[in-house]
Amino acid sequence: MVRKDRRYSCLELERVKISEEQSGDVLHLRKLNRILSVHAPTAIEGNQLTLGQRTDVINGKPVCWQPGDIKEEKNGSHAYNQMRLHAVVGGRLAAGARTPDR
Repeated sequence: MVRKDRRYSCLELERVKISEEQSGDVLHLRKLNRILSVHAPTAIEGNQLTLGQRTDVINGKPVCWQPGDIKEEKNGSHAYNQMRLHAVVGGRLAAGARTPDR
C-alpha cells in the first residue's frame, strides 16, 4: 500500500476556512429565520415580547414577562420545530425542508 502525504496548498486551506465560515452564517440565518417565523404570528395575536426577549425564550434564558406570553412563545417555537420535523414526503425531507437547529 502506497501512502501519500497530502500537503494542502494555501488556496485549499482558504477554501475550507471560507466554507466553515459560510456554514456558520447559514446556521445563524436559519436560527434567525426560526425566531422571526415564530415572532410574526404571535405578535399579530397580541404577544408583547420584544424580539430580544423572544430570542432569550427560545434559547432557554429566563425572561421576566407575563407567563402567558412566554408560554405562547415556547409553544410557537415547539410547533415550528415539529412542522419542520414532519415535513417528510415519501421517507425524504420535502424540497427546502430542514430539521430544526439547536
